[in-house]
Amino acid sequence: MLLHVFYSWLLSQIILPIMFLILSLLLGGSVNDFFTEDGLLFLIVSVGVSLPCILFGWLIIIPIVFAELTVMAKFLVWIFATAIIVMLDLWIFYLIIVNRMEFQIRDFVIALPGILSIWIASIIRYKQFQNLVHKKTSTQLENISEQL
Repeated sequence: MLLHVFYSWLLSQIILPIMFLILSLLLGGSVNDFFTEDGLLFLIVSVGVSLPCILFGWLIIIPIVFAELTVMAKFLVWIFATAIIVMLDLWIFYLIIVNRMEFQIRDFVIALPGILSIWIASIIRYKQFQNLVHKKTSTQLENISEQL
């Protein structure tokens, strides 16, 4: 389960620069603005800021996998949870580094590339999510049958 979260996070980090580039273009910037020292520094910082998302993901994937839900419902809960995790991570970053408690609409726009990149990574890795759920469910059923 932990590897699933790590690989999803890693794929998300590969998709993240594309999402930041799209956001930059939508906000009136140019491609050249993105490929400056500030853009590179921003990407490096965003990877560092997103590291706690792995820990949060590890904490939340276990109850999701073992929940009494269908695979699709578990996946939708995972998708919803990843958005909350990204927002929580950004809020903690603001709290610690920026020393600001409130979360504004502008901050959601900053989190949007992270949310979209983990959603895209999760959709790409949906088959692995299904395998993870089926593997854990069948292992759980084997353990129950052994106890009987």
